Amino acid sequence: LLVELPSDDIDLGVLYNNLGEIYRQQGYLNEAMEYYKKAIQEFTETVGFRDEWFAVVHSNMAMIFEARGEFERAITYYRC
Repeated sequence: LLVELPSDDIDLGVLYNNLGEIYRQQGYLNEAMEYYKKAIQEFTETVGFRDEWFAVVHSNMAMIFEARGEFERAITYYRC
């Protein structure tokens, strides 16, 4: 997959987000957060901060902070 994707393709970021979702839904919050961070890095390098996927990943990260009881941090991520 890495070899076939052009440098501006968002598919890798989407893949990382989806893996994060799988881990989050199974309760593996630390693993999920790592994949969300990878997704954010990919989107930052390809489409930038204005892409809808950037907002989706931030919302997913906010759900993890909320589940951990980090409500102020969750609010910050929900607002992105």
